[in-house]
Amino acid sequence: MKGRQVGSKNRPHVDVTCAQCKSVSSVTYSRRAAKFCNQSCRIAFQASSRLDETEKREKQKQAAARWRKANPEIAKASFANYRSKNVAHCNQRTKIWREKNRDAYLAGKRRCRLERAFGISVEQYNEMLASQGGVCAICKNPETHQRAGVWNLSVDHCHETGRVRGLLCNNCNRGIGLLRDSAGLCRAAAEYLGQ
Repeated sequence: MKGRQVGSKNRPHVDVTCAQCKSVSSVTYSRRAAKFCNQSCRIAFQASSRLDETEKREKQKQAAARWRKANPEIAKASFANYRSKNVAHCNQRTKIWREKNRDAYLAGKRRCRLERAFGISVEQYNEMLASQGGVCAICKNPETHQRAGVWNLSVDHCHETGRVRGLLCNNCNRGIGLLRDSAGLCRAAAEYLGQ
């Protein structure tokens, strides 16, 4: 039976340049010809290539981020498709990220809520808060309502037009809400309390 003879002394030698130290050495030819002149060069090259792989992955991440920014619709559709096929994995990754980056998560959640519900940015909220002196627009007291820390002042808005009127403490915001945002009812309540 003909075949490759393992350990044959008749195999030719070839000159190979070491991938690590760049020295030239003569090695026995094989399908996987040696890339290194000795074991220490092989280990050093593997360690440096791991660093190169880290840099390569970082460059790939940056390129992918640039592509997503240039193609937002395609990227959004692609992510939605991936997420629909990998819901449990995505939820687990999101949970881990939220635990590691709690402050960033809460800041992002607040920013999204202000923009979605009231159409204002965090900067606009902070400007309103500064113009009111950090207190409620009605009772002129700071927020005292607590649940896992003191709340921020609530954004009061007209439910008919959506126009933001100001920042209120939880008690004042709930009070005018219970009076159905009606100026007439608020005046009637004030007259009643004045009796």
